[in-house]
Amino acid sequence: MKESLLMTGPDCLLLPVRLLRPTEETILARVREVVAMILAEQAWTQPICIEESVHALLDGHHRLAAARELGLARVPVQVFDYDEVELLSWRPEVAPTRAEVLARAMSGRLYPHKTTRHVFPPRPARPVPLASLTDRIGSRERASRAGLTMRALTRASNAGPALVPSRRHTSRSE
Repeated sequence: MKESLLMTGPDCLLLPVRLLRPTEETILARVREVVAMILAEQAWTQPICIEESVHALLDGHHRLAAARELGLARVPVQVFDYDEVELLSWRPEVAPTRAEVLARAMSGRLYPHKTTRHVFPPRPARPVPLASLTDRIGSRERASRAGLTMRALTRASNAGPALVPSRRHTSRSE
């Protein structure tokens, strides 16, 4: 199996960051908070949720932006058939449709922050060591800018994954 599709647990894959398509804008201050949490944990603890056909982000916009800020090559994702996900809105004046969400992912015309709300069936997840998400070639400079050292990334890869209990997850587009 290709490294980019390496399983990290049931229903969880590592996919290249470049393949994921956001549907909502992010807030820089929140992205910085997420970067700090990832660095503190030295692990990715919550997978990004994506739709299966076009890799549209359903949940995890700030996590994706944090991955880009850290220069990560890949991130853990859970892939969903959009028919198994409930689509709601955080904004009473907006009633997004699945087709509209997918079209925005494809076009890059993003919704404002906190527009869509997705409710997912429960799935297990496990933390992924930060070192396993980097592209060793060319990542040293990006890691340095993010306050990481390659030694810290290597040490983090030695941490064993622990299971996170499954739960019903309601998206907050973090």
